[in-house]
Amino acid sequence: MVFTIEKAEFKDFPSIYELICTLKECQLDKKRFEEIYWSMLQNPDRYALLVARTEKEVIGFADLRFEDLLHHAAKVAELLELVTNPQCRSEGVGQALFDKACHIAKERGCVQIECSRNQPRTRAHAFYLRNGMKNDHYGFSLPLD
Repeated sequence: MVFTIEKAEFKDFPSIYELICTLKECQLDKKRFEEIYWSMLQNPDRYALLVARTEKEVIGFADLRFEDLLHHAAKVAELLELVTNPQCRSEGVGQALFDKACHIAKERGCVQIECSRNQPRTRAHAFYLRNGMKNDHYGFSLPLD
């Protein structure tokens, strides 16, 4: 499969929305998603948004957030989402997005890249472990609705 990894653009919104909805297994609020996506695109110092693209379509997406963290006394990148089209899994798309995300984080002076994934996503966990990430944190969340 031939694809490229590029910076996401606003025109990629419909494809990225569908990929994230597939990942989350639900329909997210499209208007709010678009507002957040636009805001992230407008803030390249804080976010990097990437797409994997064939000649015809977007087949993967990843986004990073960069923050200076007190508990590291340094800049850290967080891989917020990484998703590929289900028909393109095991084709190297996720690996290419991950590799590019790590490269960008290093270029930006980050000392570490982190990510959190839902517990049922065991295939994702295995992917990150194969890529040298360590599962050395607990993650906690509290819905505020």
